[in-house]
Amino acid sequence: MIPSVSVIMSVYNGERYLREAIDSILTQTYTDFEFVIINDASTDASSGILAKYATHDSRIILLQNDTNLGLTKSLNIGLRLARGRYIARQDADDISLPHRFERQVRYLDEHPETMLLGAQCLLIDAQGMPIADRSHFPTTEMTIRWYLLADNAIAHPTVLFRRSLIETTALCYDTSLPYAQDYDLWVRMAAYGTVANLDEPLIQYRFHPASIGALRRQEQRAIAMRISARQLVSLLPELATKPTETDLLRKLVFGYPPYRPETFTLLDKLLEAFRTRQGLSAGQFRTLKRYSTLRMLDGLRSTKRWWISPILWRLARLDGGMVARYLLSNAVKKGLQVFTGRENAGSGDAGNAR
Repeated sequence: MIPSVSVIMSVYNGERYLREAIDSILTQTYTDFEFVIINDASTDASSGILAKYATHDSRIILLQNDTNLGLTKSLNIGLRLARGRYIARQDADDISLPHRFERQVRYLDEHPETMLLGAQCLLIDAQGMPIADRSHFPTTEMTIRWYLLADNAIAHPTVLFRRSLIETTALCYDTSLPYAQDYDLWVRMAAYGTVANLDEPLIQYRFHPASIGALRRQEQRAIAMRISARQLVSLLPELATKPTETDLLRKLVFGYPPYRPETFTLLDKLLEAFRTRQGLSAGQFRTLKRYSTLRMLDGLRSTKRWWISPILWRLARLDGGMVARYLLSNAVKKGLQVFTGRENAGSGDAGNAR
């Protein structure tokens, strides 16, 4: 019987966290899946661990690479072997929460227009301890596409996407990219249908010294910047000879740009080009400007005396209502902090307070 979900995982010397990663899949509340694991010529104890699991669970399909091919080529092997309606990713050092597939399969079943679905992450360290509250990837179609102009907006180990998309378009991971191959694939997938993120953490994403994000951060960022620049130049062809402005636009999308007048002129151009390319309605365009304004307000807060910055006036031109609400909200929060601080000082140990 053909399963509903095919889970793809590539393993290279992952013995330390491998059992946790595999167990998190095998104990999912949604059980109609196959688990395609590619052992990419591991030299540690991973091979023995994988063989033992494959012996005890028939849902595991274990493949052995004779030589180390790298993550990109190994994932493409998995794509070719996957039989399920949906394809899921799992990394050998992350943990999928028990209800992950149940939530994601239900969403894709109910939203046939959605091609690619991600979710939020809980960040953990090498020992499995939380190091941050959760991720905050954009969740609407428009904001995901906007964020994809600058960086990856969908966490690789959270995705579930339709195998039919792979079959009809021959899409796969670009083997010329050793890193950020997921970002490149999501950008290309977005041309064929709706993309979405659930506003719910469905995996524990492990950040540790041996992770790709730690070991190859510079190379990963360099490739991501090339993918971003390709999209920005597509929207604004004049940027092809102005790499400095391309970098400015990336920072604008993030919400942490240099706050100079020419920066906002570029932002206006990018917003209009994006509006035309995506065919946004007037209401959608207002929502996009509100989202962009909010991100830059958050970025501006990291600067000194941000609340009297002249940049606020420029942001007010983008979305005055958002700026006013933001300032009011922060004033209320500041007032509550002061009030609470006085209460604590009055009721606590006076000697310690001094």
